[in-house]
Amino acid sequence: MQTSVRLSPPAVAALEAIKIDRGVSRDAAVRGLLEEYVAAQSVRSEDERLTHISTVLRYPPRPVARTEKDDRVRVAFRASAETVALAMSFALRLPGQPVRRGPRDYSARPLTDALNVAIVSVRPFIDVGLEDLPSVISQAAALGLWRLTVAATLSRAEQRVVLTAPSSDVALILQDEDVAWHAPMRFEVALHIARKLFAGDDGAAKLRMLEAQRDDFAALLHEFARTEWEDSTLLRDCPAAGRLRYEGRGGAAVWRAERKLTMTHLARWVVHDGAIGEFRTLQPQWTVASVPGWFAISLGRHQPLAPSRQRDIDARRVLQVRAGSWSALWPCAADGTLVPGFGAVLEAAGALETASIVELVLLTEEHIGDPWVPAELACDWGFISPETRDRLIREAAVNRHRAVKEAPRHHPRDEIKLEAELHRYRDDPDRFVAVARQQGVRGGPFRAAYRWEVGSVGALLERGAPVEQVKWLVGAVSAMRTRLLEGSMQHAAMTAYWHGQPDADEIV
Repeated sequence: MQTSVRLSPPAVAALEAIKIDRGVSRDAAVRGLLEEYVAAQSVRSEDERLTHISTVLRYPPRPVARTEKDDRVRVAFRASAETVALAMSFALRLPGQPVRRGPRDYSARPLTDALNVAIVSVRPFIDVGLEDLPSVISQAAALGLWRLTVAATLSRAEQRVVLTAPSSDVALILQDEDVAWHAPMRFEVALHIARKLFAGDDGAAKLRMLEAQRDDFAALLHEFARTEWEDSTLLRDCPAAGRLRYEGRGGAAVWRAERKLTMTHLARWVVHDGAIGEFRTLQPQWTVASVPGWFAISLGRHQPLAPSRQRDIDARRVLQVRAGSWSALWPCAADGTLVPGFGAVLEAAGALETASIVELVLLTEEHIGDPWVPAELACDWGFISPETRDRLIREAAVNRHRAVKEAPRHHPRDEIKLEAELHRYRDDPDRFVAVARQQGVRGGPFRAAYRWEVGSVGALLERGAPVEQVKWLVGAVSAMRTRLLEGSMQHAAMTAYWHGQPDADEIV
């Protein structure tokens, strides 16, 4: 496969020297280095694996504006997809960074990290600006440095959880799980802390402290979270600024922690309560109710599965929901038989987590609204007549053409640019709807559709609907839920700016 990374000039110079020493092309040198990296990291434990210091510090930072120069050099090369995937799997990924591509401030650099470690292991180099820091550290030390950075940059929304209820489930998720927010300011603080810890004579001892994360580390973590920068020996001269700019990201992180806890509690409801009755979610505070006649069959701890049950799970005809060391099969009838047609749900749901699938199946129009079926499909399914289909198509086309002329007048964006964009897609309903939704253009519906008062995916299954309809509804509800969740998180981010710091007598 063909791919590329951005490396610092010193790293590129070291790579060129390795190429010359080995008498091979740059592609061959990179492939050899990545294979050596994979071999070396595969025998180390997760904490002992190495990472380049620039990765945890996200250094050098990306240019803020397009006019600013990026001194990094793009290095393109060919390597096997298997080697690239393995190298990326062993590289550092900080909490909150997605496995795949994410927003600008959140995206990880796994392949860059792997190649940097591979290069420096053969030909040491030092990046400009990181002269007093170790080039390579263990991933345990990197995560320790990140935890200190998070503690030093808690938003007010996070402080209201972490400082007032440090033993709560939400606080533990915020501190130790994959919901952290990222911003350039946090990496500036990480660089400042790294220089303070590593630049002195006791830098090696500080590195061991970050790796072990014992009492001395816990004391420093406690201090950073509860002390104003001006009162901290290590932080008082930190040049990073703009902490209040990221209050919204902190509010969103608290939301993600609560959402993650919601999924944990939902799994417990299925496993321990048999998925009977109603379950109220923490985020975004909606209620799911079991379908009458559906139950969960508890399997107990370490209980071996009957071969027939294992075949049902492997064939994706039923869910095995786990809560700790306990699990249950869902959904089943009272006599233990499987719910007919549920395999279509799992096929359409793809790689969604089990608790997320349970929620998706049980959500009703009360919280997510009714789905709108494209008019052509609704006609094919017998929901509407061909005459109604044609009328809906004509009305949607009229609305789109009207919006091209009227919407820009009421929109703060460049009127000419918005009108041109809408005009380009006036005969492409799907693209037009996407632009209209993004820019807040009103006057729809812009796509011919029929409102399907279906209730829920579970209710549709109970009616014995065709597989095609079940799969379509799973996709539609999943998309509707995603938009609602995004809106709920955005609301949490916006309201976070109004949060004050916790009162001193509330801090534990």
